Amino acid sequence: MKIIKIESLDIPESVKTILKQQNFIDLYPPQVKAIKKGVLNGKNLVLAIPTASGKTLISELAMLKAIIEKNGKAVYLVPLRALANEKYESFKKWEEIGVKLNISTGDYDNKDPWLKNYQLIISTNEKFDSLIRHQVKWIKDISVFVFDEVHLMNDPQRGPTLEILITNVMQFVKNAQIIALSATVKNAEQIAEWLKASVVISDWRPVKLNEGVYFDSSIYFSDKQEKLSKIYSDPVVDLVVDTIKNKKQALIFADTRRSAAGLANRISKYLLKHLKISERKALESISNKILSVGENTKIRQKLADLILKGVAFHHAGLISGQRNLIETSF
Repeated sequence: MKIIKIESLDIPESVKTILKQQNFIDLYPPQVKAIKKGVLNGKNLVLAIPTASGKTLISELAMLKAIIEKNGKAVYLVPLRALANEKYESFKKWEEIGVKLNISTGDYDNKDPWLKNYQLIISTNEKFDSLIRHQVKWIKDISVFVFDEVHLMNDPQRGPTLEILITNVMQFVKNAQIIALSATVKNAEQIAEWLKASVVISDWRPVKLNEGVYFDSSIYFSDKQEKLSKIYSDPVVDLVVDTIKNKKQALIFADTRRSAAGLANRISKYLLKHLKISERKALESISNKILSVGENTKIRQKLADLILKGVAFHHAGLISGQRNLIETSF
């Protein structure tokens, strides 16, 4: 596929300047497909591509083009408050070129009339559904709707709200562009047909993903087997230590907040001895920053103590400032 440079796109020059400052030069192959499907020309699109393959950037380009060139308004919708806060922090860079940005996630009984003065709004599905039910007039001024994590329509808890929300948007804001994003949706074509949208489906990734199964001190990949040293009786710890020894990082998923904190505590007992002096000094700095954010709570102190040992936990029980520090320090 032919490489397309961001500099050549039909988007505002101010947007190109910000992207260039952040070292965005070329589009990824799935992004090229999205451009060719007309996403910058107001066409509806379902973008079903892996994490880190450029979904958010495509939606940003479409929203900013509508805002800056057509004096439009755009809304970016997500299922969770934590994700809304993450996008809000990420989109703050557009304030440098005059885009009026805000976020609305709570108090479903409030109409938030002040939002009419903003051009780019991040919100949760539930909050925006409540705004529609309150018949907020400025909703009809929206040019672009972005629905992130659209695969959650299959979720028994969040799915009905999302489906009703999209239905209401199509009914009440008929001329708005709709962009649906997902890394895991299985029925992208069906959703695209419903939205009267084009669809881009790709498994392309900027970094190759290797899937393996750990068993009896070995990782079994589809094409090879890697033997690990069995240092400890805990396989998770052995995997983490092996990763650290190879000068890489480990990201471990747990099913509950308590499990995440407990697993971090378990790993910390073995990890410290494998850290260099320079790494320990860097971790001390991060730990002190954690202690300066928010109130003095047990969870904050526990997190700061674990960071000194080279491990952290991350979940919705932490305040946004603490989560941001962990994310940027990883």
